[in-house]
Order: sequence, then structure tokens, then C-alpha cells
Amino acid sequence: NTVEGEENIVSIQEALIAVIDVSENDHSDLVLTAYNLLDKKERMIPVFVALENEEAMTVLASALQNGSASEKAVSIQTLGNWRNKEAITHLYQAAVTFEDESLRVSAFQHYLTQVIKSGNPDDQKLLLIKKVYPVHKTLDDKKLVLNAAGKVKTFLSLVFVARFLDDPLLEVTASAMAIRIALPTPDAGGLSGDIVRQIVSRSIDNLTGEDSQYLKIDVREFLDNMPKEQGFVPMFNGKDLSGWQGMVEDPIKRSKMTPAELEKKQSKANEDMAKDWVVQNGHLTFVGKGFNNICSIKKYGDVEMLLEWKIGHGGDSGVYLRANPQIQIWDTGLTEEGAEVGSGGLYNNVINSNKPLVAADNPVNEWNTFRIKMIEDKVTVYLNGQLVVDQVVMENYWDKSSDVFQMEAIELQAHGEPVEFRNIYVKELN
Repeated sequence: NTVEGEENIVSIQEALIAVIDVSENDHSDLVLTAYNLLDKKERMIPVFVALENEEAMTVLASALQNGSASEKAVSIQTLGNWRNKEAITHLYQAAVTFEDESLRVSAFQHYLTQVIKSGNPDDQKLLLIKKVYPVHKTLDDKKLVLNAAGKVKTFLSLVFVARFLDDPLLEVTASAMAIRIALPTPDAGGLSGDIVRQIVSRSIDNLTGEDSQYLKIDVREFLDNMPKEQGFVPMFNGKDLSGWQGMVEDPIKRSKMTPAELEKKQSKANEDMAKDWVVQNGHLTFVGKGFNNICSIKKYGDVEMLLEWKIGHGGDSGVYLRANPQIQIWDTGLTEEGAEVGSGGLYNNVINSNKPLVAADNPVNEWNTFRIKMIEDKVTVYLNGQLVVDQVVMENYWDKSSDVFQMEAIELQAHGEPVEFRNIYVKELN
């Protein structure tokens, strides 16, 4: 409380943190009591990172909202140094709500730093990066977002940064990040497929810097050696319902219809689909009140699938593979229906497992990511990067005595409540 000089203050803070780190005792009461007694409370706040407990976070969150300007600034810095991912939520709120530009920028920067260094899976990191993007205010904010996304080596991260290749002010940054995501590293393999090839090929000429000529050689070698496979292709273009149609009955009933009868029913189903399913803000959104599923026109067999989804309170939805219900999506607050187990389970299984291994859902009204793989009748599902279904046999809901169909439509279920989908990609597996 009495020492002068910023260098000396920092030295004492670092010494306190070092002592707490090596001590076998819990010094939380001592530190928090000292904080309350200090005239210059902001001097004790950085020490909270060594406590890493709920009480310290509560005090820190209060200082972030109600403290002086200096306390808020130090609180943001401390949250940026926090040793677990609990700081992410508080930094996001600060980035969204703070009107002081210096505090907002600091919170925005530290939020992205915490997201990247967190132990979250890559799919969840990308969702958190996308979550803060809408609150950007400057070109530097956008570049920070792109740089963060460039550290997430997934196909959906590549798709995200590629959106900025058309922006003259961001094409250089976006190109560098696209190449960073796509090319292999010692820890991760490279991406492949037609979309990857197109994005990387477009990005080469935008590379700058003294070593760019060497990087361009590596990129061209990467393209030359890329497997000649189609890879992921979009099932939804973000603009209209191309490639989708309304659901007509179930696969068994459809197979027994005459072509004329099926055509008539399909026409009616498409009319209903156009009323219930719309494209809003680039998202495939159900706005109806009934249970009209939307189906891919194309039929699929073995696939790997990526999609992002969001539901509201009381929401209930799902993904049908080969027209078979279903990989479950629901509000985990529906405990009377058993939803606390989480989304991703094969809900209609009777013999094989129908519950996810863990509950990995994000809160309602926030986006989630499915990574789905179906080979023969076995399904694997990752929800927000966490394994929730591990090669579980999907049973044929429509004919209990038979295996699932070899080829059928992919369907998105509507259960009467609003649900949104975006970034729907599929890769057919030979």
C-alpha cells in the first residue's frame, strides 16, 4: 500500500504470486482481507490469479463492474492472465458493455487471448471467436479476430476467415490466416478438398513480407501434393433453400408410392417447407409451428458432416441421417424429458446407447457445432469438440427388423420451436 514506483509494485505482486504458488496453504483469506483493507485496491488485484478460486473471481468481477477506472483496467489485465477459462465470460461482457474505448479494446484483446490459450476444443474456440466478432468496432478488432481464428486449424475456421478475402482492407490478413490454417504443422495435418484448394490458391498472391517468397513455394508444394478429393461441400448456400425439399412421410411409405402420387405429395410438402423454413441473416431457420422437417434432395450413404445449430428455451430438434431419426438437439433445461444428459445422443435407439457420453451443450441461444461421421450403421458425434457418441450403431426407427437404409436423405428436424442452422457441410466417404 505504501511502495512507490510501478516497477516496485509489480515486483511485490510477482513475489506474492510466487510465494502463494509454492505454498501448501490456502492464502485466499489473507489476500482478500488485504484487498479490502488497502486504500489502493487495484494493487492487490493482480495477485488474484494465484488464488484461482470462485471467491477471488467474484471479487474480481465486482471490481470489473463497480470499481474505479484504474481498478477496471487492472481487473481486465488480471482476467487476461487468469489461469483457467472462467475469465472468458467476464471479458466478453466487458468487451460488449464498456463504453470507455481503452477498456473495451483491452477487454476485446484479452478475451481473444484467453479463448486461444484455454483448454477448450478447437470447435468451441472458433464458436467463441465468432461470438465476439459482431461487437467489433475497428479494423484492428477485425484483425485480432482473424489472427485468433488463424490459430484454430479446422475446416470451419478456414471458411470463416475466407469470408474476408473480398475486403480490400483485410484480404492480406485473411489470406495469411487461411494459409496458416490449411497447411500442415508438426502437430497437425493439412486440410484438403476443393474448397480448401480454392481458398488457398486465391490467397497465395496476397502473401507479403520478407519471407513470403519462401512461403509461396511451400504453399504451391502443398497444393501440388494435396489429395485429389472433393472434400467438404456446402449443403446450404446461406441465401436460399436450393438443394432442400419438404419431407414426405417416411422412407418406407415413400417407396410404396407411385411416381405421380409422390410428385403430388412432394409438391405439397415443398409448399409447407417454404412457409416454415426461411433464410434469415444467412441462417437456415424454422419459423413454423408444426413438425415439418426439411430434407436434402440428394441421398447420402457414408458421410462426414459439419454443421452449427442454435435453439432457444424449450427447443427440441435433431439431425436425421439417411432419413433415420435422430441425433438429438434440445434445451438441456427440459429435465422432465431427460434433456439434462445433453444433445448429440442417438435418441431413438432402443437396443444400443441413446444418450451422449457427456453433456457438452452451450447455453440456449448460443451456437453449437456438430461433427458427425456415419460409416455403415455406426455413428460418431462430436459436440463442440467433445466426443459424445463413439461408433454407436444407429437402429432403423422405421423397420426394427432391418438395418438403417444404405442411402437416404439428410434431414433437419423441426419440433414446433424456432431452431437455426448454419455452415452445413458434408463429405461423402468412399
